[in-house]
Amino acid sequence: MESLKPYDTVEVKIKKDNKITTISGIVMPKEEGDAKNEICIRMENGYKIGLILDKNTTVKKTGHVKETPATETKLENTSGKNNQKILFISTGGTIASKIDYKTGAVIAKFTARELEEKVPQLKEIARPEAKTIFSEMSENLTPKHWEIIAKEIASNLNRNDIAGIILMHGTDTLGYTASALSFILKDIGKPVCIVGAQRSSDRGSSDTFMNLICASHVAVGNFAGVFCVMHANTDDDYCAVIKGTRARKMHSSRRDAFKSINEKPVAFVWENGKIKSISKSKKRDNNLKTTIAGNFSSDVMLIKTYPGLNPNVIDFAIKNSIQGIVIEGTGLGHTCTVRKNNFLPYFKKCAKLKIPVIMTTQTVYGRTNPNVYSAARYIAETGVIYVEDCISETAYVKLRWVLSQTKDIKEIEKLMKENVAGEIEERSEIIDYEMK
Repeated sequence: MESLKPYDTVEVKIKKDNKITTISGIVMPKEEGDAKNEICIRMENGYKIGLILDKNTTVKKTGHVKETPATETKLENTSGKNNQKILFISTGGTIASKIDYKTGAVIAKFTARELEEKVPQLKEIARPEAKTIFSEMSENLTPKHWEIIAKEIASNLNRNDIAGIILMHGTDTLGYTASALSFILKDIGKPVCIVGAQRSSDRGSSDTFMNLICASHVAVGNFAGVFCVMHANTDDDYCAVIKGTRARKMHSSRRDAFKSINEKPVAFVWENGKIKSISKSKKRDNNLKTTIAGNFSSDVMLIKTYPGLNPNVIDFAIKNSIQGIVIEGTGLGHTCTVRKNNFLPYFKKCAKLKIPVIMTTQTVYGRTNPNVYSAARYIAETGVIYVEDCISETAYVKLRWVLSQTKDIKEIEKLMKENVAGEIEERSEIIDYEMK
């Protein structure tokens, strides 16, 4: 058997019970603890398989995908097909993680460069450049991290040699960061793709590779704005391109966890580069110069209503100097308005103190409307601001951003009701996620 190196393309024949199984793919770099006769192959379908090379196994080398020299900090395009450059910014999360075999836990351990080396197809699309700004699981991020990410993206997006940016991020709070970037980045003329993974990259069922490849096609495509690019279904068929203010994680573990809420995805994208546009979006304008507008320093509370919720939670917010409140109401935007759990006096107190209260719905799909039931009309009369079909996480992020623009309650209401970054539409669409 000839000596194998990482990124060799191979054809492996395995003989068992007088039957021969053939497996083709790319040899992956060895991990710590791998035996000499073990190899890991990434097959054409994106899955990886570990094989033990013994007397029942024959291996034929069929080619090589040229790897990047270890001393390089920037990965070069070896195909010659595309001279565009994509900046990969890593912040941690499952997409930058692998199994810690000492503990069995998933830890944020990979750098952006390590991930790129594991997906050699990226070099067929563009010249990748990698940078890690921090390594955190996304549940540990704060609005200050959003500002750090935004500044990094803005400075690099204005580089003439960058076609687009891919932000590698944990999925748990990816929707919050996507919304934050949608508001704080102004005049975006290129694609900013936020990509996560539900399965760590050393698992056979990992969605990391397909998500990165599909996002790379978007990053060099005719798009402008902030998008979430993740699996569109549970198979390795294609990815959905979702506006940053519409992306929501709808499942704790499925690979197609992210859905576009109340609006169709912008597009579907396949690993081979095919892109099918679904809804309108801004097109690339490389002449635009991206700037930072505002910050997220104001303290805002997001409250989910439920039967029996004591309205003195509003008093708690006031006493702790909360500057704005977002309510996840029931149905069309309701809270209790009778007896001891009546929220109306507390909403009036907020109005008197000029603390904006925003109403969204916990149904996720659909929109708020204060003109259907009397309870909602009473709530709206206290000054609570209903924000149509804006999802609660996006409203929370937007209010933090709006409060950095103005403290005038009328201006706050105007901005919260304005469609700034695709977060509000006049009509909520019925979504069919699967391609038919």
